[in-house]
Amino acid sequence: MNIVCLASLERTPDTSTPIALMPPHLRGGNNARRLMHLKSEMRYVIEQRLTESQRKCIVMHYWHNMRRKDIADALGISPPQVTKNIQNAENLIREHLEHFDLCYNRLERELLDADNTEMFGGTQC
Repeated sequence: MNIVCLASLERTPDTSTPIALMPPHLRGGNNARRLMHLKSEMRYVIEQRLTESQRKCIVMHYWHNMRRKDIADALGISPPQVTKNIQNAENLIREHLEHFDLCYNRLERELLDADNTEMFGGTQC
């Protein structure tokens, strides 16, 4: 069983963000800047939008590779509650990242359009 200091679970660890937490359709592509922004946004959601219990379960599961039963024992909750916390957290993270990605793509297109307009003398291609 992994030993985890519960106080350390208030924030996500400084190690890299587990890609497994990211919805599969957002993992692809070769845009390193987009992926960096998605990972940063994921950390924001985990640290600011999840409940304390959801955050602890996610960090213990994804960063510390703990089994759900071990998480339940460490937190003093039932294994089904751990599962529920992880599922609810994953859903919230997925929904937030999908919305963020839509906004990121829209902004990127608008910036590209603005660059093209400027480059070609005000006419859109």
